[in-house]
Amino acid sequence: MDKSAKAARQAYNKAYYQRNREKIRQQQAEYWKRKAEELETIKKGNNDGNQ
Repeated sequence: MDKSAKAARQAYNKAYYQRNREKIRQQQAEYWKRKAEELETIKKGNNDGNQ
């Protein structure tokens, strides 16, 4: 029973990621772009204390 539940979960996850791969990639790219901009702002010393 436990093995079949695990297999079902894995199959669902695989199908989900295959279907949404491009959207997930775009979201990750946007996230890291924002993160890099935040780090640049902090590095330049323009931190207004909004942390």
